[in-house]
Amino acid sequence: METVTEERTYEGIHAIPSLVMAAMESSGIRRHIDELCRDRIGKGCFLSPGMAVKAMVGTMVERGKRPLYRVSDYYSTAPTDKLFGNLVDNNSLSDTVLAERLDDIFELDAEQILLDCYGKLRDMYGFASDRLFMDAINYTMFGKKYVETQFNHDLKLIEKGITVKDSPIPTYGGNPKDGHGDRVQMNLAHVVDANGIPMFSKSYDGNTSDIRMNEDMIEFLTRTVDVRSMILMADCKLCTEDILSHLMSSEMSFVTKVPLNFNGRLKEAVIASTRDDIMDESVTRPGRRYYQTTDTVDGRRVRVIAYILPGAESKAKGFIEGTGLRNAEKKPKSLKSRRFFCEDDAMDAFRQTIAGLDADCYTADPVVYKGPAAEKRHGDGKLFRVRSDNIRIDGSKIRDAVSSHAIQVLVTNLPF
Repeated sequence: METVTEERTYEGIHAIPSLVMAAMESSGIRRHIDELCRDRIGKGCFLSPGMAVKAMVGTMVERGKRPLYRVSDYYSTAPTDKLFGNLVDNNSLSDTVLAERLDDIFELDAEQILLDCYGKLRDMYGFASDRLFMDAINYTMFGKKYVETQFNHDLKLIEKGITVKDSPIPTYGGNPKDGHGDRVQMNLAHVVDANGIPMFSKSYDGNTSDIRMNEDMIEFLTRTVDVRSMILMADCKLCTEDILSHLMSSEMSFVTKVPLNFNGRLKEAVIASTRDDIMDESVTRPGRRYYQTTDTVDGRRVRVIAYILPGAESKAKGFIEGTGLRNAEKKPKSLKSRRFFCEDDAMDAFRQTIAGLDADCYTADPVVYKGPAAEKRHGDGKLFRVRSDNIRIDGSKIRDAVSSHAIQVLVTNLPF
């Protein structure tokens, strides 16, 4: 028997992006986006907004954290007509076309659309979860003339009689996570469930505070879902009295880290209580120790839990003796450029600087001196300066400092 083989050029994409795009189709997400945008798409548009999102999601899954651009290159060997519509070719997946389709979606309630899509995935594949994780992050942008481009786009919307939404404005500076402080920066707030599926996501101006974004996310959740069955987890930016009071009023459970300045420096008091070796070892997680007590926030009782993980003390000691000490050697250098009216003011500034270091076990030898040319140059009476010599670790304080750095403190309204 003779076997006939036929050579042909391979066309397709990898398995994981294919599965993700198939999930968008089977759950109805792509169709839902297109139905919402039906009245905004012209007859000459071959690529629908839903298909555009599907193309970008597939690319993001494959490329990971790399910048999202030149999407058409990714699909250059794929049958685009079968994936995204009969008349869609590779040119229809250009960055310009994809940006136009995103503009169509932006004119709608994008936050509600994302929540609808989350519900479709949850119902289709049984991704039910009562745990939510909330966080905010910054990211940088490569585009040029962003503000000018957005302004021109808004003008076109006004001419069509469409209400213009507030567009997030990027800013320079800050501390972007990718280290590119030379680029414009924006912020992104998001809520995901325990499966990592996003429920809420929104871009903000580059200088928006985490607390403001947290407040917006909580307001959206309490307005759109039954939060009484949810447990919200977040970092210490969630831990303000106003936010926790709002969560408890809405009957939403929460778990968050306690910052140093919360509720009369509660964290310091709890850590001080654990230094008497009163922490219990976890029955289900050997090696993990914890201590819990109660406190009040806005008149309501909450649990406060201090815990320490295996190996945390050795990591804390390594940090204090390494990175922490290097930071301690750098920070007092800022005092060199400051001038003071008297020696007491100079010493107060020195003590405040030492107290603000990463741990309370660092010490130094302050040297207060009078700048001989200060009066002649400035004439304001500030003659004294201070410098720090011999920055070092105080051996008598290292044990308590390691314990304080290794112990983490949580606050929650979950019942005992």
